[in-house]
Amino acid sequence: MTREQAESLKLGIQISDKTLIIIESALDIVLSRTSIKFDKNNLEELEMIPARAKLFIIKYIELMSLTEGVSSQSISNLSMSFSQDKNERLNNLLEETLGNDMLSDIQFVEAVNRWE
Repeated sequence: MTREQAESLKLGIQISDKTLIIIESALDIVLSRTSIKFDKNNLEELEMIPARAKLFIIKYIELMSLTEGVSSQSISNLSMSFSQDKNERLNNLLEETLGNDMLSDIQFVEAVNRWE
């Protein structure tokens, strides 16, 4: 992905080499897990992707910047721990932003007649 292609998405973020890779990864997820189809190398098609896909890309960049693991916070006698699992958060993000466009994980396999 080129910087020009990333800028054509008009995401409102600064584009660095790292964000170029993350944006391309997010576009691959949109193409593989949703019914939204476009050519990620075609500038005109990138400009036409739906706003919900652009929102997913922005949120995906934020998600990738989080550190994974357990974090805790203590105030006086109160202690709280939080787990940050990126896979679960990614699935929630996909469902929230692209839920109606998601492809099913269920695959149908044709049965074979063993006696023929």
